[in-house]
Amino acid sequence: MNTLGIIKKTRDYLDYVEEHVKNVQEAWRIIQVHCKDLSFITNEQVRSIIDEEVQNHDLSKLSSKEFVQYRNNFYPCDDEVKNTKDFDKAWEHHKHNNHHHWEMWSTKAYNSQYARDINIVHNVCDWVAMGIKFGDSAISYYENNKQEIIIDKKHEDFMYEIFNLIYDENRELKC
Repeated sequence: MNTLGIIKKTRDYLDYVEEHVKNVQEAWRIIQVHCKDLSFITNEQVRSIIDEEVQNHDLSKLSSKEFVQYRNNFYPCDDEVKNTKDFDKAWEHHKHNNHHHWEMWSTKAYNSQYARDINIVHNVCDWVAMGIKFGDSAISYYENNKQEIIIDKKHEDFMYEIFNLIYDENRELKC
């Protein structure tokens, strides 16, 4: 393992994280345009909270509990051995410390619908962003993985309400 190789792979990983955050911000922009009449947009306080969360999306990936572990898993150097155990711990930390992951918000009891909406909307932004990157849709991702995604029917209905407003009949994002 050499210093310049690690720096290059670290830069590559940071570029990926930066692109993802920009895609999350683009997803949020699209949602704001096409869901303009829904309460999470019309309520200034809720919209502001989502906006702040989107601006700070995946900040934990830069933490000591996630950064090296993620970089090593997704951008290993040629002679570097992936450490699955460390990555698994980092992934657990990430999904249980970021409200945009269903593993975090789906089991929570909420005092208000707005708190639930904030997390679900941010989750949808994350999935839309991944779709932008990989040429897929958040709907397809959800439907292909729903056997592992444990959410209530009301949460699913709310997600589909957003999906139906931001995607056309061919599951292409409306821009």
